[in-house]
Amino acid sequence: MVGIAGVFWVLWNTRNNACFKNIKPASPFGVVRLLCFWLNLWSILQKKEADRNLLRWGTRLVEQVAKEVFEVARGWHPLRQQIAQ
Repeated sequence: MVGIAGVFWVLWNTRNNACFKNIKPASPFGVVRLLCFWLNLWSILQKKEADRNLLRWGTRLVEQVAKEVFEVARGWHPLRQQIAQ
């Protein structure tokens, strides 16, 4: 449930920033990294050590898969995007 809440939290905040503050995400990978940041932070609040470790493991897995999807499979790299701008 924490993971699902984290996804909705990050998407909601990203959307609100884009709509109301005109701050658009620089890349989709940045949104995933923000999600991983919040989930790692929220893992501290878990009562059971096993739940904390599972949440941290999940965030590492999500970040690794996102990196492969955006950087390797699609040829997208955050530094290249910044240099091109």
